Amino acid sequence: MTSDLKLIRIRTVDDHPLLRQGIAALVNGESDMKLVAEASNGKEAIEKFRLHRPDITLMDLQMPDLNGIEAITRIRSEFPDARILLLGQPRRPRPRRLSWAFSLHRDFGVNPLIDSHGQSMHWVRRQGPGAGRNPARDD
Repeated sequence: MTSDLKLIRIRTVDDHPLLRQGIAALVNGESDMKLVAEASNGKEAIEKFRLHRPDITLMDLQMPDLNGIEAITRIRSEFPDARILLLGQPRRPRPRRLSWAFSLHRDFGVNPLIDSHGQSMHWVRRQGPGAGRNPARDD
């Protein structure tokens, strides 16, 4: 078993409970990852980021109360090193979607271009554990 200090701490943000459950099963099935929190909307995303300081956040774009882009903007204004992987993309023609993705990466430090489970896990592992941690609040 991997020490908790070496586990990559993941948080999911999505308004669909079934999707959150599926992601939880995938993440908890990985020996080097641990799901530390879930949120169902952008407002909860901000609150739970402050509380848990995950290494990686997996966030949906379209949610009630506060969408993913606004939540990312607020989180990154408070925590500039927050690492976020988007779970959805807007429906746009490919050139506009790539331009949108570049802007998100440049302005927010998020990676919206991963399109498979394998690519997602590889990206998460490359980020590694620990960068978002607050030792005073770690479990």
